Amino acid sequence: MPTGSYDRLVELAADQHGFVRTEDAEEAGVRPDYLRRLAMKGRLERRAQGLYRLTALPVGPLDEYHEAVLAARGEGVVAGDAALALWGLADVNPREIEVILPAGQRVRRIHDRRFRFRQQRLDRDQIDQVDGIPVLAPQAAVEEAITNGLEGNMIEQAIVNARRRELIGELAAARLRVQLADRNARVHGATVTRTTR
Repeated sequence: MPTGSYDRLVELAADQHGFVRTEDAEEAGVRPDYLRRLAMKGRLERRAQGLYRLTALPVGPLDEYHEAVLAARGEGVVAGDAALALWGLADVNPREIEVILPAGQRVRRIHDRRFRFRQQRLDRDQIDQVDGIPVLAPQAAVEEAITNGLEGNMIEQAIVNARRRELIGELAAARLRVQLADRNARVHGATVTRTTR
């Protein structure tokens, strides 16, 4: 069990891809003024109000996803193309990380164009985790991509990858393909309605 304030911060940050929220630090017995002092010394980087990154920890490929969720007070869920990218299901390159917030939750104004927040009610079975980051479950992520008009070949790639990795069953894959076919029929047989970013 870590005893010093810095050790407690390292433990918290290690579980959150290098990030620490002021609230989490306080719960671990670390005062906010200690965070500010560490930021002035360059040992923490202030990323948003109440959100810091521990500079001693290496930057990883999933950091931005966790940062987006933590910027939403840790109650958000990665969605949109970002969910497909986080799962590694399709070759999408989202311009922003979309985060679904629980209905009624407000987020402090964040001036970071990397993130986009929206509210939506989600059932528990629509939420999963990738490396500790809350994200739409694979089936829900593909369903959302179909609804949002992602290219048909990207949807098929996501279905094949999710099925191959046993993230969805055969019946779910079949249902997703039917949803994709129905969407394509609604747009008069067009298979591409939106290009990837």
